[in-house]
Amino acid sequence: MQKYMICTDCEDVVEPAKKTKGLFVIEIILWLCLILPVLIYTLWRTFSSSARYLECPHCKGRSIVPLKSSKGKRILKQLIDENPEKYKAMAGIK
Repeated sequence: MQKYMICTDCEDVVEPAKKTKGLFVIEIILWLCLILPVLIYTLWRTFSSSARYLECPHCKGRSIVPLKSSKGKRILKQLIDENPEKYKAMAGIK
């Protein structure tokens, strides 16, 4: 995975945060109560790809695209036109 990606919600180049759906507190409470569905809940949170996502640290949006994608290139070009000093290094442009 690339270090930097583009958030299509706030249109900024960010280093996305990896997040997991569900609440760890609920998992602990269920384990303390020894409720059987907690095993399913834990397995889902740990191993399911649908439970993991990338989140923009600025706007908390989930619409993150790679810089090299067509949408990412289009947004990055627009950002470079607006503020060349900040974004050229991220794009690998000298």
